[in-house]
Amino acid sequence: MKQSTDPIDLADLQKMLIYIPPDLPRDDWARMLMAAKSEFGDSAREIMQDWSAAAANYDRQAFNSTWKSIKAGGGVTIASLVHEAKENGFRFAPVSKEDRKRLQAEQKRREAARKQEEKAERQQREQGYRIAKESAEKMLRERAFVANPMHPYFVKKGIQHEVRALNWVYQLYNTLLVPVCRFRTPRQGMKATDYITASPNIIESGGDGNERNLVSDYSDNPLFELISLQYIDEKGGKFFLKGGQTKGGFFPVRFDGHILKIVICEGLATAVTYATHYTPDAEVICAFNARNLKDVAKEFKVRFPMAEITIAGDNDRATEQKTGVNVGVVKAIEAARLVDGEVMIPAFADDEPGTDWNDRFLLDNGHPSSQPWAGMGVTV
Repeated sequence: MKQSTDPIDLADLQKMLIYIPPDLPRDDWARMLMAAKSEFGDSAREIMQDWSAAAANYDRQAFNSTWKSIKAGGGVTIASLVHEAKENGFRFAPVSKEDRKRLQAEQKRREAARKQEEKAERQQREQGYRIAKESAEKMLRERAFVANPMHPYFVKKGIQHEVRALNWVYQLYNTLLVPVCRFRTPRQGMKATDYITASPNIIESGGDGNERNLVSDYSDNPLFELISLQYIDEKGGKFFLKGGQTKGGFFPVRFDGHILKIVICEGLATAVTYATHYTPDAEVICAFNARNLKDVAKEFKVRFPMAEITIAGDNDRATEQKTGVNVGVVKAIEAARLVDGEVMIPAFADDEPGTDWNDRFLLDNGHPSSQPWAGMGVTV
């Protein structure tokens, strides 16, 4: 009898998929695609597409984008798909010694090809990181200027006065540039206080007209280094510098060196609002999105293990109504559990719009100079 640990081929994959319904929840469906691609690469694409197409909610474009996004060495192996099939009644048929030998040889070839693909992807990714980092540094150094507090995005979010007192965001034409940073490797003998007291490198950069603005390119900052940029246009559209590293990247909205309390938020406007109106005595960090909260929280916990960390997450109610999952809440809880921290989620009435702490503040106050209405936060 063939065992689940024995090598398999595409014929086995097709047989197992008969036992796995294609209309799985999206995350489980994507996991099956990852499992098949991890073992067979693109040779499994047609089989997985035919299997997916049997679902009532099949979306060809969604399949293509999901399959393309799956990289070698993604962490999900064919064992996940085998387990799913066996849970639904699949059993392997007997296999001869000759077939087992053939399958083992095929598996070795696939493993060698997969390692080569992983290496190529890693090299390509690291090269993209280097190019994006150099581009971001050059853009801040030669072209950007300190953002105008009356930028339409700041005004829309009601934070045009608050941004003056916090760490810098930059601007190029009408687009805001938010630095994406990471921690530097500590220099030997340095202490946490050395990081905070060291000054960043300040340079001059031309803005509109003849004005000159002070811009930090992070080159001399001993704690943080610039790795990429987030762009925010006048309407609030957001995207990152192409090829840049974002996983674990963050923007220190306020980092004064107290290191007793650290609050990590998703977006820039939320972090600025929280820093100004909800926690005037804590370091406040922008993690850019919900899926990055966990990685950023881990980085700060490693650097500052004694600090109290709070995850000020978003309340993605609309997403929950459509998919059954409140991504903002789920990811905030995951991040907080990892660092033994606290979660704060803004509460909204059914007839109120909004998802984050900036929305909550504006609903309660109507303008950025007022004090927040206490009690609207919910500890999870």
